[in-house]
Amino acid sequence: MALQWQVRRDTANNWTNGNPIIAEGEFGIELESLNTPNLKLKIGDGVSAWVDLEYTLTQGEAGADGSVGTDGDSAYDIAVTGGFVGTETQWLATLKGDAGIDGVDGEQGLQGVPGTPGSDATDKNYIHTQLSSETVWTITHPLSKYVSIVVVDSGGNKVFGKEEYISVNEVKITFTAAFSGYAYLN
Repeated sequence: MALQWQVRRDTANNWTNGNPIIAEGEFGIELESLNTPNLKLKIGDGVSAWVDLEYTLTQGEAGADGSVGTDGDSAYDIAVTGGFVGTETQWLATLKGDAGIDGVDGEQGLQGVPGTPGSDATDKNYIHTQLSSETVWTITHPLSKYVSIVVVDSGGNKVFGKEEYISVNEVKITFTAAFSGYAYLN
């Protein structure tokens, strides 16, 4: 038959607040936290409450650091001891495995910013650069027409806003949040 010995343990705060009477000869270990013992021990007498018992054992001061040990063998030295024959460079080459299989293709990236039309373009266009982050962009352009507009933020994401045409050469766009970016007018 297996015998299991279990010792009561709790934090100092819980021992003090509960203040139990522990049985005669019963050990009570005081923990710094529920996962960290600090090695304080009281032994019950069956009569005295926790706070009235003296500590039987407490953790002492930390000892001095030991001396620095000697360096161990390198992995190459261990390989040679284990039977490897060759230079360290040759041994290092044996550590490289075969090429792995190609990974899964990633998702398609964001659509790029439209480019500037070539010289044979038949329609006029204009690119507005909004350097400061604003919720309202007022754009004055030289196209002399009511334009179609594509707006992208500085990260290349398409953004939609409320367009209000002031004239054939001016438009105001209102957004829900301030940002900077580009407006492509055509």
